[in-house]
Amino acid sequence: MNNIALVVVTCLCVSFAILTIFGVVKWYKKQRELKKKATEQLVNRSYRILSILDMVMDRYMPHQTKVLLVDYLLAIVPNLVSHNRYGQDLADKLPELFKIRDELKSSTKLADNGRVTHSDQLSKVQTSLSSLPALIKGFALNGIVDKQTARQQVELIRYGNSLAYHDLLVHQADNDVDMDKKARALEKYRAALVEMEKVAAIGEAQRDIDRLKRVIESVEQALFANRSTGS
Repeated sequence: MNNIALVVVTCLCVSFAILTIFGVVKWYKKQRELKKKATEQLVNRSYRILSILDMVMDRYMPHQTKVLLVDYLLAIVPNLVSHNRYGQDLADKLPELFKIRDELKSSTKLADNGRVTHSDQLSKVQTSLSSLPALIKGFALNGIVDKQTARQQVELIRYGNSLAYHDLLVHQADNDVDMDKKARALEKYRAALVEMEKVAAIGEAQRDIDRLKRVIESVEQALFANRSTGS
C-alpha cells in the first residue's frame, strides 16, 4: 500500500510539475506576444507621427503640439532600435528629430513656412490634423500631458484645420481677382470668412477675420463701381 501511495503521490507531483511548466511556457509565450504587439503599435504610431510632422506645415501646427510630438518620438524611438524590420530606419531619423527639437526650443512660435494652395494638399493636411486630437487625448490619459493642456492643443488644432481651408479659399479667390472674376472671388472670400468665424475665439482667427472683412469690402466696392460704369 505504501508503495502504491508513493507512486500515486509521485505521479501527482510529476503531473503538477508538467502542468506548471506548460503554464509557465504558455505565460512567457503570451508575454512575448503582448510585447511584440505593443512594439508594433509603437512603431506604427511613430511612423504616423513622423508622417504628420512631414505633412502638416508649421502654420497649421500648434507650437506646443509639435514639441510634444517630437519629444514623444525622441523618448520612444531609441527603444525601438532593436526592432528587426524598422528599428534602423527609425534610428536614422533621430538626428533630424534632435535638430527640430533644438529649433523648437529656440522659438516660441513656428515659422510660417508655406500655405495650402491645392485641394489635394488640403485633404492631406486636414487628414493629418484630424488624427491629432485622439493622439493628444491618449497622451493625456497616459499622463504624458495634463488634461487642460490637451484640451488647449485640441482647440488650436481645430483652428489650424480651419486656417488650412481658409488659406485654400483665399488663394483661389486671389487668383479669381487677378483674372477679373471678382464675383466668384467674393463668394470664396465670404466662405473663408465663415470658416474663420467658426474658430473666432481661437488663436489668431480674429486677425484673419478683420483682414477678410476689409478684402470683402474692397471687392464689393470694385464690383459696384464696375456695375455702375456698365450701366
